[in-house]
Amino acid sequence: MDQLTYVANFHDDDAVKKMSYQPLGNTGLSVSRISLGGGPLGDMYGSNKEEEYIATVHLALKSGINYIDTAPWYGNDSNLNTLTALKDVPRSAYYIGTKVGRYEQDLEKQFDFSGKRVEQSVDASLKLLGLNYVDVIQVHDLEFAESLDIILEETLPALQKVVEQGKARHIGITGYPLHLLQEVIERSSINIELVLSYARNTLLDDTLKEFIPFFQNLDSVLTPPTPLEEKVALELKLKFFDPLPRKHWEGVGPAQYWKSLRQLRGELPQDD
Repeated sequence: MDQLTYVANFHDDDAVKKMSYQPLGNTGLSVSRISLGGGPLGDMYGSNKEEEYIATVHLALKSGINYIDTAPWYGNDSNLNTLTALKDVPRSAYYIGTKVGRYEQDLEKQFDFSGKRVEQSVDASLKLLGLNYVDVIQVHDLEFAESLDIILEETLPALQKVVEQGKARHIGITGYPLHLLQEVIERSSINIELVLSYARNTLLDDTLKEFIPFFQNLDSVLTPPTPLEEKVALELKLKFFDPLPRKHWEGVGPAQYWKSLRQLRGELPQDD
């Protein structure tokens, strides 16, 4: 097998042969088309037994999934459970990414994009994960910064320092508003290799199409979360995080919810 993260006597050869991989932009990483999200490992969607977390991670990696996505926002338990699950896994068998900028559930402590906090966060994540470096380090939901100037003048320079110190390999940004992601890339003097956005290439919101030419002309690669992730987020997080009144989402499916949300934003006409 020529897959970069393949490890003999660890992987399930038959499963790996069925997995599809693609280059992640110009990072040099070849990643599986399906990745493993760390949110559930932090009990964001309900608690599970430790052995279930371990079994899930091991099955995913042995089957050829080679990218793990995590973040402080998912909770320390996510990192700790990931650490436990990865103890017996060869480091060369996977890539892993984490994020900075979004932290606690308490709104007053949730966001901090300062350079000092960024460096502290990276060190804390590495310690919790039991790793010397992560493959990807991303700014988490940059639209919540008080100003994009903070992202450009503090957050990204701090991440560049982290990369130079060997604690991370590639820098990325994440967020929902595509125009802000574009603005940061256009204004940044630091190379941004990865861009993650969500719910912008669906039947109800295909705004991403307008921005594809921009991203195609860059060294950056745009990675959207999966429809499954959007559905899980819808079903399990609405009552905690979304601006819609209960009457708009209680008992409705994903399509009706997103339609109502876009109507609330004025992006779609109201029903007669």
